[in-house]
Amino acid sequence: MVSQLFQFYKEKDPRPGESVAKELGTMKGEASAEMLGKLAHGKSDRRLRLAGARALAVRPRSGCAQAAGHTGGATTMLSCPS
Repeated sequence: MVSQLFQFYKEKDPRPGESVAKELGTMKGEASAEMLGKLAHGKSDRRLRLAGARALAVRPRSGCAQAAGHTGGATTMLSCPS
């Protein structure tokens, strides 16, 4: 399912991607963490990058290791809230 979400990169309207990022933020899987990392660091719309970073910040703790290992950089700090 997550692999099909890459179509949001092509969307001109960021609202569907923002909704997807919010939903991915509730998931614990590695694939959702990778997708959020790509959204947060990608060349997509600024609103999508912010939505990806926000979703990484509120992810369940068990997903922190996958997100931090994949994205690195500033998002690592956002992906593992205390």
